[in-house]
Order: sequence, then C-alpha cells, then structure tokens
Amino acid sequence: MALRTGWSFTVLAGGPEPSKSDGQIRTLAIHSGTDRFGQIFSKANEKFVEQCVNPFTAFLQNVYCKSTSTLWKP
Repeated sequence: MALRTGWSFTVLAGGPEPSKSDGQIRTLAIHSGTDRFGQIFSKANEKFVEQCVNPFTAFLQNVYCKSTSTLWKP
C-alpha cells in the first residue's frame, strides 16, 4: 500500500482475545513504510509501547467489559 500511495501508516487494533475466556485485551499494530534507516515506526520510536500501545490498551479496557467481553454500554 505504501508503495502505491507514497504514504506510510500505522494501524492499532485490539479487543478481547477470542481464545481467552477471561476477556483479556489483545492489541496489535500494523506498520507500512520505513524511515531512512529502514525502520518501521515501532522500531524507530523507542517509546512506542509506552506512548502508543499502552494508552490504546487502556482505552480498550474501558470500551470492553471484562466480565462479558462485549461492548460496554452505559
């Protein structure tokens, strides 16, 4: 994709792990594009987990109810 558009991107996704009955949140990141050193975004940013993945995981924990692994609805 990055080659056709010239863009670079990072996608964060996550939710309850389907294979876990306790509703454990799983987060993943997909990257396209590299810097001049050949690194994807997560490798170029030494604080990627601390600054990106951890806050997103905390957000997901507020989206999903741990006891039912379904969308939380007020």
